[in-house]
Amino acid sequence: MNFVPIFAPHLYAAVIEGETDEYNKFIEFLSDTEQLVEYFNENQDVLKYYNISVEDAIDKTVDLAIGLSDYIEQNKNNLDLIFEPLKKFRGEHVLHKMKFKSDWLRVYAIKVESHYYIITGGAIKQSQKMPDHVGTEKQLSNLTKVRDYLVEQRKVNGRSTISRIKKWNTKN
Repeated sequence: MNFVPIFAPHLYAAVIEGETDEYNKFIEFLSDTEQLVEYFNENQDVLKYYNISVEDAIDKTVDLAIGLSDYIEQNKNNLDLIFEPLKKFRGEHVLHKMKFKSDWLRVYAIKVESHYYIITGGAIKQSQKMPDHVGTEKQLSNLTKVRDYLVEQRKVNGRSTISRIKKWNTKN
């Protein structure tokens, strides 16, 4: 596993499989109309709930993706304002699972420390609970993989975590 800067020094993305990081994989998916047609055709039952056609869902998703990227970039120095805990918790926790919501789009990340995040992926969330939909279930797994990896590699050490990730990336 590797981590690449998206908006250094505050935002990184995990490279879990292949060579492309999870943030850019998600953005590429949201920009690929062929993949979106396939996705929404497979999930038409959920679109009925929204009372929206496949074509309109694709248009909406592409528009949301552009806004999502812009919003993250505009807030890259204050990410604590846009990411929220995946589950409610008390206090400040290291390596907490977080999410950013933009309508039905989600970006998932691990909060390394205040204002520092590692994106683990994204999904079109169309179910109440993450395990109830294949796309969000995979993202829940990615969150756990990245968190466990950081713990195993002992990359968690208060304020030095991001610098440790940078050093580790240059060695591999």
